[in-house]
Parts: sequence; structure tokens; C-alpha cells
Amino acid sequence: LAAPNVIEMFAGKRDYRSWIDGGISQAGLGNALVWAKSGSLLYFTDNHSVRVLDLTDPSNPTITTLAGSPRKSGYVDATGAAARFNNPRGLWLDGSRLLIADKDNYRIRAMDLTTLAVTTIAGGASSALTDSANPLNARFIQPVKITAIGSDLYIADTYALRKMDLTTGAVTTVGGTSSNTAGYHDYVDGDASTSRFTQLYNVGAANGLVWLTDILGNTIRFFDPNTGLTSTYLGTPRGPGSLD
Repeated sequence: LAAPNVIEMFAGKRDYRSWIDGGISQAGLGNALVWAKSGSLLYFTDNHSVRVLDLTDPSNPTITTLAGSPRKSGYVDATGAAARFNNPRGLWLDGSRLLIADKDNYRIRAMDLTTLAVTTIAGGASSALTDSANPLNARFIQPVKITAIGSDLYIADTYALRKMDLTTGAVTTVGGTSSNTAGYHDYVDGDASTSRFTQLYNVGAANGLVWLTDILGNTIRFFDPNTGLTSTYLGTPRGPGSLD
């Protein structure tokens, strides 16, 4: 590994978008975006696939494509290379499965870490904001990132924050609204019916709160599951700058 304060290329070839599996000296990356870590395994999305960087042997790390095909987008529930994704953007480890926000398929998918079988657990073919007790009847705008607190999966759904109960499957909107609603670009703190986001880009969980980057609002915000309120933590809405 690099010395402190030194950045070096650790994995991937310089020939852009080669998507080759193997040791880090020959493996290729195309559009690696997000990751989820379990022990010595680092799972990440790369274009239309899910791959893993295996650091079990630090002297010989390897990259392997687990599901999907980097060069082929689509929607197919299947095992390993036969599965298809369309710009997967968010990952979350849930026990023996990896949950995937499949952005341009408008779905939440799950990959069994043992069998590599990919299934759809929420969402459908169209882009919309629809809540439902049946997760396959729910609709997402474009799910980009996911995180969890307990059995609740929180989904940054572009202009809304959604929650999926991983026990019952129910999907609800806990903040924001859909892109086809008048005033959707408003920036408002408040409860599920009044809060608005400009565009959610990332989501994470810490200290019992759901943290959000609202990129067009230039702010860090948080959702409190206990009160149901969204609040601004850092930044000035629509006021870009770099003041510490």
C-alpha cells in the first residue's frame, strides 16, 4: 500500500473500460461507482454489473464480476452473468444478500452472496412515486443510493426519501415528492407531506439518523426516523461555496 499522503493506483488498468477479471495488475475497471464491504471483500458496481475486490490474500488481490455484464444493460432476474442491470448505483449488505439500487430499472434488487442469484424485491417497469404494502407494486423515480437502520431500508429516490420495511416489504415515502409534481424542486425541511429535496445523491446512516446529500441544494440534511422530520445540518440552500 502507498505511504501516508501518497495516492497510487491500486486496482484497474489504465486502458479505460476493459472490464477484465483477474489480479489487480491485469484487471480492468470501467465505471466503478459505489461499494459495500464485508470482511476482506469489497463489493462494487461497475457500469451494468456487480463486481468484487477480494483482499483475502493481500499479496494477490483479485477482481471478479459476480452478476450482470458491464457492457450489456437490461432487466433480467437470473444467476451470475445471466442477470442484467441498468446502471446500478447503490449497494447495501443485508446478511447473506447484497441489496442493489438498480437506478434505470427503477427497482431494488437482491443478490444472494452464495448462489449469485439476482431477484427483484421492490419496484417495477415504470418510473413513478407509488407507495404500496406489496413491494412489487411500489414504484420508484430513480433509486440511486441505499442504507439501512435495523430492518428499514432507506432509499434516496432522486427527489424523495423512501423507506422499505425489509420484514414486511412495505414501501413508503418519508420525505419529498415525485418529479412530476409542481414545486418538486423546492427546498423545504419538514415532515413527509411538506419536506422537499432538490436532488438526492447519497444517503447514509449514523447515530440513528439518515444522512442525505442534497446536491442541487448544496446541503447536508438528515431524516429522524423517530420524529419523521427532515432537517438541514450543513450548507445554505442553493448557495454554493467553500467556506469552512
